[in-house]
Amino acid sequence: MKFSIVTPAYNMERWIRGTIESVLAQEGNFEIEYILQDGASSDKTVAIFEDYKTRLLRGEISIKCNKITMMSFSEKDKGASDATNKGFTHATGDIYTWVDADNTYVPGAFAGIAKVFVAFPYIQWLKGYSSSMDEGGRMLNTRQTYLYRQDWLRDGIYGLESYHVNADTVFWTAELWKKTGPIPDDYRCAGECWLWIQMAKFTPLWSVNQYVSVYRKREGQLSKDTD
Repeated sequence: MKFSIVTPAYNMERWIRGTIESVLAQEGNFEIEYILQDGASSDKTVAIFEDYKTRLLRGEISIKCNKITMMSFSEKDKGASDATNKGFTHATGDIYTWVDADNTYVPGAFAGIAKVFVAFPYIQWLKGYSSSMDEGGRMLNTRQTYLYRQDWLRDGIYGLESYHVNADTVFWTAELWKKTGPIPDDYRCAGECWLWIQMAKFTPLWSVNQYVSVYRKREGQLSKDTD
């Protein structure tokens, strides 16, 4: 199994090291294809990513899965959704996901997700659960494992009238992305809400009691601009 992970980013040099290291630390019987889709940052975001890539190629970073490849692309985009779409055009894996450059994965996240996809081949769309931290990295709370009704997902109720479907906890097959993506590139934020509606037209979202990620709450992030 190969995971294709996209990180859309713009001027995220303060946070991205933690994100990268959380990907490189994943352990298990799978490959990782890690793609940075940068929006022409003016800081060191791309340079930091490329430094990790160089160290990985030199064998200076010990990997705990079968193989890891890293690639970065930097060009102007229309926002996070556009960047995410561009990132996935380079993806060649079996399972897709994206993680923002200020969030992280927990140890064992991918191993747990891979186990479910292998054991239940009919599952196309899978969600674990996450915790949250503040800007300085202090843990705030741990969320629960929720179940999701397919009809409510199709109607866009989750995230508006009911609990949210956090993108950093969701994994799906490449085939499902081909049926539903890309996200409309004029979505400045919350493009995942559109994507979940489309995916729910084809298949249910399955939940697994697996801790997968940590979401960082900080000033300046788009998700705080609810208007």
